[in-house]
Amino acid sequence: MAKETEVQEMTFEDTHDGELEDDEYCFILGSDGELKRIFMPESIPFKTPKSVNKILRMFGITDPGKLDDNTLH
Repeated sequence: MAKETEVQEMTFEDTHDGELEDDEYCFILGSDGELKRIFMPESIPFKTPKSVNKILRMFGITDPGKLDDNTLH
């Protein structure tokens, strides 16, 4: 039997102070679930964490170092 999950509406401001730190990642998804924008640390080359690479692969991105503009739409 599947676990029921509770959906909680939150805004970016609820979970963050409004600014990304130099070492943080942020993924913006559209209402259709498509990846619209990625914010990543600016220091390139960089080694992305395994969990971030896993998320990127879900969207067909295998080499984040080749992203020159993080806007995808």
